[in-house]
Amino acid sequence: MKNWKKTLLRESSTLREAIKCLNASGLQIILVINKEKKFIGTITDGDIRRGQLSGLNINQSIKTIINKKAFFVRPKTRNSEINRMMEINYINQLPILNNDHKVVGLKMLKEKDF
Repeated sequence: MKNWKKTLLRESSTLREAIKCLNASGLQIILVINKEKKFIGTITDGDIRRGQLSGLNINQSIKTIINKKAFFVRPKTRNSEINRMMEINYINQLPILNNDHKVVGLKMLKEKDF
């Protein structure tokens, strides 16, 4: 079983570390957190490709490619509501955040929760 915690990456990380994170988790998403472990945003494979096309070096910070307007849900959100939100917005993964804005899980559209 894949572990969503492998998707967590600090916002101070480099593009190289982001690529390694994507490969290690196998979940096609990175959940970016700050020093206090609060959710900042997401990075996907497409974000990395667009960053490289715009000249981002593999040793540079990921800060410019973080999607800070990423969708997320709370733990008590009903599965039917989550699935509808994901389908309407063409989202395959949704971070689950607690009231302190910390990641407590990851909802996958076509798989079990992680």
